[in-house]
Amino acid sequence: FVALTTEFKVDVEAYLSTLTWKEGVTPMKTLQDITDYNAAHPDTELNVLGQSLTLRSLNSPNQTSSVYLDALALCQDLDVTNGIEKYIKDT
Repeated sequence: FVALTTEFKVDVEAYLSTLTWKEGVTPMKTLQDITDYNAAHPDTELNVLGQSLTLRSLNSPNQTSSVYLDALALCQDLDVTNGIEKYIKDT
């Protein structure tokens, strides 16, 4: 889950950095901006899903941390070496 939350934050912020905002619209430049906006508007923004994934992503390690790198290596091992790709190759 660490790899997911870290990459979610990185990818959302990369996407937000490509946007141009119309005048009068509150610009969202970071994941923190989004969670702050959602918290300020809970009736319209948090009524269905909440923002637990977003909050966990805010506190996730960066992509150079050993925690993230270990989690990524585990995901790759489970997927490629011992997971679906191995199953497909072996069948």
